[in-house]
Amino acid sequence: MKKLKSKEGSLYMVFMKGFILLFLVIVGLAGILYGVNYFLPRRVVVMPKAYDIADYTNILEEEKYDRVPVTKTFGKTGYLEILDENAKVIYDSRGKTKKKYQKDSLRYISEIYPDVYYGVQRIGSGYQLKKSGYLIFQYRWNEESEQYLSGTALLDSKRNVIYSNINLGKKQLSKDEIQYLIESNDGEDFSGNILQKFSFTTVDGKSRIALIHTESVGMQLGKIYSKIFMVSLLIFVLAVIVTILLMDLYIVNKVRRPLADLEHAMAGFQEGERSRIAGYSRPKEVATVIDTFNRLEEKLEEAEKKQQALQNQKQQMISGISHDLKTPITVIRGYVDAIRDGLVPPEEQDRYLAIIEDRANTMANLIGSLSDFSTLEHPDFAYTMAEGNLAEYLREYIAGRYRELNLLGYSMEADIPEENIRMMFDHHQLNRVWENIISNSVKYTPKGTTLFVRLMKSADGKNIIIYIGDNGPGIPEEMKSVLLDPFVVAEPSRSNGQGTGLGLSVARRIVEAHGGEITILNEKETAIAIEGFADGRAAHGLFYRIVLPVKKCAGSAQV
Repeated sequence: MKKLKSKEGSLYMVFMKGFILLFLVIVGLAGILYGVNYFLPRRVVVMPKAYDIADYTNILEEEKYDRVPVTKTFGKTGYLEILDENAKVIYDSRGKTKKKYQKDSLRYISEIYPDVYYGVQRIGSGYQLKKSGYLIFQYRWNEESEQYLSGTALLDSKRNVIYSNINLGKKQLSKDEIQYLIESNDGEDFSGNILQKFSFTTVDGKSRIALIHTESVGMQLGKIYSKIFMVSLLIFVLAVIVTILLMDLYIVNKVRRPLADLEHAMAGFQEGERSRIAGYSRPKEVATVIDTFNRLEEKLEEAEKKQQALQNQKQQMISGISHDLKTPITVIRGYVDAIRDGLVPPEEQDRYLAIIEDRANTMANLIGSLSDFSTLEHPDFAYTMAEGNLAEYLREYIAGRYRELNLLGYSMEADIPEENIRMMFDHHQLNRVWENIISNSVKYTPKGTTLFVRLMKSADGKNIIIYIGDNGPGIPEEMKSVLLDPFVVAEPSRSNGQGTGLGLSVARRIVEAHGGEITILNEKETAIAIEGFADGRAAHGLFYRIVLPVKKCAGSAQV
């Protein structure tokens, strides 16, 4: 039976493929999410344009503040406040007017187009500072539009001015004023808010200040990054979970399903159903288990066929024995009754007794063959193995049969090398092999037939090959596969109606007990086996090949 081929390789490779797939999905997804996190915020963020408030001066002067496109100009989180000359909020684009400002504190809010702007840095304890303080930088532009540091101021933790070479307007600043300075730092405070002012006069001559509150690009990016990160993290986690589930399904499909089919087949096996598992391309460990089950099922099927064949042989044996015993018994009884009743003349009694003796010998041979077959088949039967020269042993047997065969009208050609081939074999039982094969040839071939015997070593020297055959009429090719089975006799072309069909089966049992093999050659193999013999007609006869392994060992043993 052809073994299943595992395209998937081992279970290790199945798991490795699953983990590699998971790794690739994670890396690919991480790359995609990184790209989204990197490029998307920069495309959706709105750059605040507080200085565009000047484009709406006419609207401001007409006090139509609600017509200023706050979101478009200052960003989604930006808003606009309008203060009157007393720093009171008279308009808030958000609809809120609760925030209050000190008039003298507005000077610390930078104009949209400032001549001067400030930078603020929080510093730790140091010279004349008990705790943290503030360092304020004042910047201006020269005629070449280059900024330069025009002054500094040092404030303690309570915002008292310790040192200053710039005009701050007071000796102590409030928290709001520090915050205004921070927010007016040409950009951002630590919260990302930007505060700038734009002064204008209404059409009726009233002074107004527009405070523009915007959110820095960094703050917008931070918020967008935060949202995208949370969404990306959720997508990433879900994708990993889905991939793990798919990998689990992949592994289950590769392993559990065939094992489930195997379990189903084994359950059916217990109920007497015979079904093989085929068509799988699974990991080799699973394929090996399935192969083993299929081989077990195949061997069981073969055993059942052999058992059925054995039953048929037994039926055939009973039928054959009944027939083979019934005929000579009938003849013997008839002749005995005839002699007893005085129906046989005295001069004919010797002939009748010879016939009775011949039929009795036939029955004895039949019973002897059955006894031999039964003895060899018995599990307690033991072969007596002894060391000997197999070539000399076979040569002596052929020499002993040579004259007898000539008297019977048969000739023999032998090719046995003059070599000491020492090995272990049962001398008595192996002698029966030659006897049964040669006797079978004599029994089923006409006089004038030539018998052939050849002994040789295999090319590797591990086996002894013995060819025994004849150039008789041969048998049909389909008979060669069953001729060595018990109770099988040849076709009428080689049969004279004698024999039990057990002799060749006994020979096979003995050869197999020696670890060897006996086969019947086809016509092409026979032609090779008789090469070098004088009579070439043997290619059309019946030839046996006996292969015995060379087992060198001193002494003798029981097997």
